[in-house]
Amino acid sequence: MNFFFNDENKVHRVTMPGSALPAAIVLRGASGAIDSTGFVVITQLTYQQNTNHQINHALDDAIYLLNFGDMVGEITVGGVAFGVTCEGNIEGIPGLLQFYEQNKISKATATKIPSVQITIGKKSFVGYLTGLQITVADPVMRTASFQMSLKVIP
Repeated sequence: MNFFFNDENKVHRVTMPGSALPAAIVLRGASGAIDSTGFVVITQLTYQQNTNHQINHALDDAIYLLNFGDMVGEITVGGVAFGVTCEGNIEGIPGLLQFYEQNKISKATATKIPSVQITIGKKSFVGYLTGLQITVADPVMRTASFQMSLKVIP
């Protein structure tokens, strides 16, 4: 397998038999999908879910626990995007911007709230895209790191 290519300013996807990932991660919106087989490489996933509770200590040494269910969770997906055309003729940074613009929660109307399906392995969540951060990591190699923030209703 040739890992060294003579094509300057091009990105090549090298596939190996089997999967090195513990789970596949896919973000599917109304305008397409983002996963590591497309114009970005997903390298980071954070899932945070907390309970909504209150613990009170009384003067008589009693402790009271009030449970209000679960709070809204957050999923952050991050990785690397390329400023050059990847396989499939989509550039990573413009592809991310397009996905965000078409699926962000502020595009909500009176009849429809845009949502994104997040699949982590065999588990799927419905989330709402609330943020995108793109940082140019290496201007010479034309790569950028990105993070997408999504809110998840329990």
